Amino acid sequence: MPGGLLRTANRVDNLLGMKGMSGLSLCESFLEHARDMGVVIEAAPVKSINVHEGSFHLESGKGNRDFSNLILATGSRPKRLDLPDAMYRIDGPGDLKGGSLLIIGGGDLAFDNALRVFGWGIDVCILHRSAPKANHSLVNEVREAGIRLVKGDVGMVSPGRDGYHLEGEGVFDNAAVFTGRVPDRSLIDHMGPVEVFMPSHETSVKGLYVIGDAASIESSQTAYAMSSGLSAAMDIARKVREDEGGP
Repeated sequence: MPGGLLRTANRVDNLLGMKGMSGLSLCESFLEHARDMGVVIEAAPVKSINVHEGSFHLESGKGNRDFSNLILATGSRPKRLDLPDAMYRIDGPGDLKGGSLLIIGGGDLAFDNALRVFGWGIDVCILHRSAPKANHSLVNEVREAGIRLVKGDVGMVSPGRDGYHLEGEGVFDNAAVFTGRVPDRSLIDHMGPVEVFMPSHETSVKGLYVIGDAASIESSQTAYAMSSGLSAAMDIARKVREDEGGP
């Protein structure tokens, strides 16, 4: 789905001029704007990307295409724990069974998802290993909502037939893990180490650009994803003009 992980954000407060919008609403506004500008958006799984005779050969569920430039905006993937059937993303109430959820993690994703799911009438508990690293406003809002915060590690969790047992806290129907993420470059891993150069975000593979979380998880912000995409698009436009003999 266009928007990636941003679609699941309960509320976006760190994008200038967009304070308080849900991630889903923000993504839909992006899509509407792009379509109004004539951008063609196709939905299809990408099977592979290969470099062939100076072009990028893309194989997808809608056939094969060749491009002279390619922007990789595949975001990030979660760090996984040895916890059977745990979730790493919650798109909606239909993803949950029963009425309770144990969230493991102490960052923005953990606390933001806790607030969103709590709003669906689900009993939520957050298990965090150290002092919460989430934004102070998120932490305060979670506490004000009465969401349980338990300090400990995943060793306190025991999966069973009836759910996930958390020592001293009871049994939860669902468990979700938000303990960090890493850039998702799986589609280009076969190309070997790929270096991203600033400010254009073009890589050591000529014509290949990597933006957003796929470029740097340390800068995991919507504003950075937007600005890195703009930098890549401007650099490609410059190369196209030069190829056509323009200024």
